[in-house]
Amino acid sequence: MKFTIVIPELDHPLFLEWCMEGLLKNSVYEHDIIIVYSNPEGAELERREISYFKKYGKLPYSINLSDDKIAKEHGVSMNETELDRYVPSTELYKHSNGYKNIRELFEGRPDLFKRNNVRLVDVSKEREELKQKVIVGGNPENFYHGGIDTAFKDNMGISLAKTEWVMPNFDDDFYPSPRWDEELIKHIDSNYKCYIPTHIQPIAFPSPPNWKDKFYDCREHACARVTIPMTPQYDYIFPEKNFVNFCREIYHNSCLRENSGARNRLHWVPVLYHRDVLRMVGPKSLCGSGYDLLFDDKMGQMGIEKVSSRSSFILHKGLVVPDKTIDKSFKYD
Repeated sequence: MKFTIVIPELDHPLFLEWCMEGLLKNSVYEHDIIIVYSNPEGAELERREISYFKKYGKLPYSINLSDDKIAKEHGVSMNETELDRYVPSTELYKHSNGYKNIRELFEGRPDLFKRNNVRLVDVSKEREELKQKVIVGGNPENFYHGGIDTAFKDNMGISLAKTEWVMPNFDDDFYPSPRWDEELIKHIDSNYKCYIPTHIQPIAFPSPPNWKDKFYDCREHACARVTIPMTPQYDYIFPEKNFVNFCREIYHNSCLRENSGARNRLHWVPVLYHRDVLRMVGPKSLCGSGYDLLFDDKMGQMGIEKVSSRSSFILHKGLVVPDKTIDKSFKYD
């Protein structure tokens, strides 16, 4: 079954390049892909990080979990939770073509972006107008990180979709497992439910020894809680075979279910919706907090159930080096 994937691009050329490679080779169906982007010459978020790295030899992130419930549960003290992550620039970019911004990437990879099923939508003007309205008297950071910026671009992409099923908020730092789409849609049993791949998160904070340096399967924990401290995003560069081997380990031909609005285990993106649900719930809010919280609560009020496939996987905040020997022909058994 073909559906529409909306990527609300956040100025990360390296992430987007590998995300698209993964989508095109690991999807069973040729989905419509709508990339809603802005500031194509700027790469404002990535450029800021690269500039800081070149000047100081480290990335501009500091993690403080001293007041976080997870830190207390695991006995992590304040001085242990303040981390500066060091990443060699050669390791970070040796597998990349080194595009400086989104426009260079679009022009340099016509095999990814000049395809009949891929649509590029520049909303630079509209986004800047919205940004000026939003940040007046508010925190500019709220505009970027999973909040208003993403909701605005998702709404635009959803309005342009022509398929019955739509998957907004497929972030550019997501990477799909082989046959992820087929493994997700086989669980569809109603137009009035929404469907979610299992979300896999690399460890990036002090944790018990058996969690260190391996992929993290969020099925067994509350996603909205455990993912809060997992930054920075450039910490992990994986060969795709490592990712696939982990997916093979946790593969289970079943699903988990939860009421929308509960956010115990299944609150994460991307989510596959039928167009009727999107019409009922309405556009994503441009004045609330990020990660679809208000949208999820509204679905809960309508009694819409979330279903998570335990055989379809999305890796978040992990740079997966695509492997051409792995594609949709991969079998888990």
